[in-house]
Amino acid sequence: MSGSVVAFHSLGGSVREPALSWTAGLLCSWGHRVLCVDWSMQPHGLSRYLRPVPGLAELLLDQAGTDAVTPIRAQGRGRLYLIATGLPDGRATAVLRGLDWAARYHDDGWGDLVERHRARWVSDYDFVLVDTPAGTADPVGVCLAQLPDRVVTVVVPETTGPTLELLRLTEDRRDALPYDRARLQVLPVPYLQGLDARALPLFDAWADRRSPRVRADLARSDGGLSLSTDVLTTVAALVAHGFADTRTLARDRRSYVAGARHPHEAGLVLVCSPADAPFAARLALRLVGVDCVVAVVGGRLPAGVVPPDRHVCLVLGADDIGAVRAFGRAFDHLGDLRLFAVLVPGSPDRPVPGATVFRIDDGAAVDALAGRLRDGIRPVVRARSLVDRAAEALDDVLAERLSETDWAAVSGLVVRLRSAAARHDGRAVARVLDELGPPRPVGDLPAPDDLVREVPRLLDRLRSSPVGQEAGDLQGGRVGRA
Repeated sequence: MSGSVVAFHSLGGSVREPALSWTAGLLCSWGHRVLCVDWSMQPHGLSRYLRPVPGLAELLLDQAGTDAVTPIRAQGRGRLYLIATGLPDGRATAVLRGLDWAARYHDDGWGDLVERHRARWVSDYDFVLVDTPAGTADPVGVCLAQLPDRVVTVVVPETTGPTLELLRLTEDRRDALPYDRARLQVLPVPYLQGLDARALPLFDAWADRRSPRVRADLARSDGGLSLSTDVLTTVAALVAHGFADTRTLARDRRSYVAGARHPHEAGLVLVCSPADAPFAARLALRLVGVDCVVAVVGGRLPAGVVPPDRHVCLVLGADDIGAVRAFGRAFDHLGDLRLFAVLVPGSPDRPVPGATVFRIDDGAAVDALAGRLRDGIRPVVRARSLVDRAAEALDDVLAERLSETDWAAVSGLVVRLRSAAARHDGRAVARVLDELGPPRPVGDLPAPDDLVREVPRLLDRLRSSPVGQEAGDLQGGRVGRA
């Protein structure tokens, strides 16, 4: 599967590059191959973090091949690379700005040159993140019209109008290209203040209309001087998902972020003390078909040793050193990654919080232990909970346009749903959700404001209720513990 190109753009503010860098780092930590391209034409762009290397200037002047790509980071399976502005002594900015871009593009074949580089990038990398220049000059037009599949644009209040006009011109340029390009998908990210209402239609090209809360959440701003980590993590997850499946984002952001990891079966790291390394090595040899590594730790936990994309198994022997248990405490339980502990002969019987524990009494049981670990790391499909069902059903309802009579009936069902949740009656909740499911005749009225305000409160109540995590069969309201 080929990768995708995402351009990061802004007409004002200074948060575009940090937003791109944060997104690139997260995608890398989630196991993806990421290439960042510094097209900003700035002397202090992404390349300020690196020594001067061949870069964009050499690529466009056809003076560099793949040597323009500089490796930045390796994290688990993830890889992060950069194409800097290029040329030593800061001359790249002056050279690139001084070029006649229109003549080069149309007369010197730069369009085909850029297309060849783009084709190689999407073949070699999962994601190509392009730092675009500010303004509306020819370099911006080439960058936004030809390169990206999607655009993340950071919008401050005073730049909303110019940004929308630039995007309109970009679509016109894109339509005129001799290359096959779909319509741009644009994610507007507000900075300093909430998103101007004029930018909300940008969501229509990709956000599920049945998930109005996604738009509302993304259109808000915390009013700070930098984008929050929650916002940037959501942006990175949307990029990883190709701006798709926003209904899952609306229902369960944590699961959506967890699903942004590279779609491969996660490997396993066996963590042990030096004394238990021989046993861990024997166990690793028997984990046939599992991407397994052994990490031997000493008196303290090595920095950055917790892999972002592997299950973790602690091998606890007689010495039971604290560093092995510290590795377990540092483990990130996000998504389907799991923590295991193996107590080998002589190990003290001490609890390991959050871990699935296996005790092995003799060396002959290693094969059986390997089989249990293989079974344990296979992806676990979690039963859909009543909260999941309620969020999906209510999202669908709020996106409808109904008659006044039908909205009154829906409000009555929501009252019954709230009452059933308050009584912790899972069967009653499931029955009401079944009644909410069938589509109603299309009317003229959007969801009433009081109903829109009530739905998030109702879902919060369900999440805090014991019945919220019960699994509900879609037919007949049968429920059971997930």
